[in-house]
Amino acid sequence: MSSPTLEVEQYLGELRDTKNLATALKVSRDYILAMKHHGFRMPGGKATLRMAHHFIANCDDFMVRERRPASPQPPAASSDTPRERPLKRDRHTP
Repeated sequence: MSSPTLEVEQYLGELRDTKNLATALKVSRDYILAMKHHGFRMPGGKATLRMAHHFIANCDDFMVRERRPASPQPPAASSDTPRERPLKRDRHTP
């Protein structure tokens, strides 16, 4: 039977891809992508929780800003508005 300390070490040392790392850290995938953009290295596209915690703790100037809300889209044309059909381009034979 393994000790709890050994299980924690295995959990922290397990290599994870971006999606699994985000799930384990309870953040969005975009947060991990922001970390990578800021210099977080994921050799082979994988990193450990220990690497992520180390990066977050030691990189003082890393912070993620909330996204601005998207600008409202113009209302779509209503269904009773007549629309012009696109012209068909017929192939002409010589």
